[in-house]
Amino acid sequence: MNKINKAIKFAAEKHKGQIRKYSGEPYILHLTGVYNLLRQSTDDQDVWIAGILHDVIEDTDTEYEEVKEKFGKKVADIVQECTKDKKKNFKLTMKESLLIKCADVLNNLGSNNDEWYAKKLLNRWQPHTTPKEFMHNPRFEDK
Repeated sequence: MNKINKAIKFAAEKHKGQIRKYSGEPYILHLTGVYNLLRQSTDDQDVWIAGILHDVIEDTDTEYEEVKEKFGKKVADIVQECTKDKKKNFKLTMKESLLIKCADVLNNLGSNNDEWYAKKLLNRWQPHTTPKEFMHNPRFEDK
């Protein structure tokens, strides 16, 4: 089984029974939607896999070590960084994590209550940064 299919199968098993809040669709459709957006943005298969798994630590009983064992340290590190902390915040320091979060947001905008979700995003991000500051953040520059 190739790595992408392995990740989809793993995510489907871990998110079994979970549905999208507004659409009622199986949650795996969101994860494959994120994957499809990422395929248009990067050739990095580890990013694709991390996109499929981006909610597995946060929303299931999966631990970082299990992701690392099955998919490698790079994927596990990206997934961990996409996971909200106890205060429901993200600490995105890797450009791969930012790319996944952007794909996550785009997919959510297409499948959630769009007006409510857009307001939520603006309220969360606007007070912290301007678009220019966000796009030119040195944390996301190539090293």
